[in-house]
Amino acid sequence: MVREAVVTGLLPDEPVEGRTAMLAVLQSTLTATPPPPTGDEVVAERRERLERERSELRLALRTAGEQVALLDAMDGDEQAYEGVVGRQISRLRSLDLLGEAISGASCPVCGHDVDGEDPDVDELRQASEQLSSQLSSVEAVRPRRREAVKELSEQIDSLRQQLRAADDALAGLDATEAGDAAAGSREEQQAFTRGRIQHFLGGAHTAEPDALRRLEDRITLHQEAVRRLEEGLDPDEEREQLTSRLAVVGADMTLWAEELQLEHTGSVRLDLKRLTVVADTDQGPAPLMRIGSAANWIGYHLVAHLAMHRYFARQDRPVPRFLMLDQPTQAYYPSEVAQRSGVAEGEEDRAAVLRLFQLMRSVVDELAPAMQIIVCDHANLPDPWFQDAVGQNNWREGRKLIPDTWIEEAQSNEDDPTP
Repeated sequence: MVREAVVTGLLPDEPVEGRTAMLAVLQSTLTATPPPPTGDEVVAERRERLERERSELRLALRTAGEQVALLDAMDGDEQAYEGVVGRQISRLRSLDLLGEAISGASCPVCGHDVDGEDPDVDELRQASEQLSSQLSSVEAVRPRRREAVKELSEQIDSLRQQLRAADDALAGLDATEAGDAAAGSREEQQAFTRGRIQHFLGGAHTAEPDALRRLEDRITLHQEAVRRLEEGLDPDEEREQLTSRLAVVGADMTLWAEELQLEHTGSVRLDLKRLTVVADTDQGPAPLMRIGSAANWIGYHLVAHLAMHRYFARQDRPVPRFLMLDQPTQAYYPSEVAQRSGVAEGEEDRAAVLRLFQLMRSVVDELAPAMQIIVCDHANLPDPWFQDAVGQNNWREGRKLIPDTWIEEAQSNEDDPTP
């Protein structure tokens, strides 16, 4: 913009350094009187200076590009050199496996005494140390080279910007000379340039050092946030996090499966791919479908639900904090008599039913008041804690979850023709 203002005659042809100074002189073009028109000799001198400046910029840009290419080639050569040296060091480091015996008076392989130290071993060790030193030197130079490449890249960007400005200035000078024949063309071009400068200044802001530092700090913070988000999207990290959490759930399942005295309780886990419970045994993994018996199926379903709800509640996850179970003890009440009485017939069955409800009670007590379990079941244990937890004792003596009176009232309403 400054060069365009100089070309159109709004500013004198004087050097202006720094962004703040450039913004100030551009602001002055909106109110100050432009300098008088320059003669043909001054215009020719300006053209010659711009062309010379453009040539110098092109030469500097080509030189900087060659330097960057040279540094990149050096970096590639060093990587190849590091690969060769690294392989040699790896081979020589096998000497360290022999320990102190390699420099003693005995053979490090067979253990027999030898006359003096082996000069070949010392030479190999010195070669290993020398190669390691060379490799360290190469690695020490690399950060400085990267900094040099960064500075050259910034210099190239600046040179390209200056070259574009010089090209624009020459193009504007050509346009000015071509339009001088028309009356009023100079004033019109100055007015047009003033409008461009005013539009540019409307969106430009002075950048003080403190403001730049604050912007750089914000960029650093945002880059750190992007890095954390990218880490969160890493599939390897996601699998590791999922495996860790499943291990916590599996530990609870294993402990409770042993309390319920289920089969194959050595190590119990969830298999998300097949959506089932798996027990790891000496003969390999046993999925739930291969374990067998209704008691095992119900028990493993129960410990899986309880373990997941316990994890969700302790991690304060947005999962409903209640579990509804329908007849979890049906495997222990095969007969109508047992179902009506609510008491299992066999001693082992009664003990298994007690273990089921004791497990549910312990989990609820631990997570209270963050967890509730609602059970619809035939079981009717005489223990006081069980009776205190009974909300409705239906399905006995004519009582049901849906009373018969509700059905009779609904039927009578359908038969009644009165609206």
